Amino acid sequence: MTLCKDIPYETMTSLEQIADIFSINHDGTITKLENLNNTLSIQIEIEYLASLKNSSYKVLNYELSGYSNFKFVDTCENNKVYTEIKEIEKMELSIFQAKVKGDNVIVGVCSDNCPYGELQFSAKNIKIYDQNYAKIEYNELVNMVKRYWKKWQKK
Repeated sequence: MTLCKDIPYETMTSLEQIADIFSINHDGTITKLENLNNTLSIQIEIEYLASLKNSSYKVLNYELSGYSNFKFVDTCENNKVYTEIKEIEKMELSIFQAKVKGDNVIVGVCSDNCPYGELQFSAKNIKIYDQNYAKIEYNELVNMVKRYWKKWQKK
């Protein structure tokens, strides 16, 4: 099976899967970040995607396990680096796309104060949950996105 980035799922590294998942959340806004014993809990407000699971849902939840070096690089402030989770959370960053660079995932984001910045981190794994924390498999998320865009193209 080939998924969003036209890479067979079986050959994707954990970092490629994580980057793909963040890219899938394009136009979503990070509304909550919480460190839970070397796991970063992330809530992304992305109503168009969350509502495919349940019409009343507005967010999807993620857990990055084994994460490290989580930071926001603000390109509008001479590449100022933010590492405090709660400080980054307050920025309510909107997601553009993500890629893997070396041992890190680089997520292009914007905020009200800056049209482009980067979330940078490494992680061993990611888990996906709906608004009520029911697990969503990677393939299911990808298929939800494909259905959405197929329906959108028909409009």
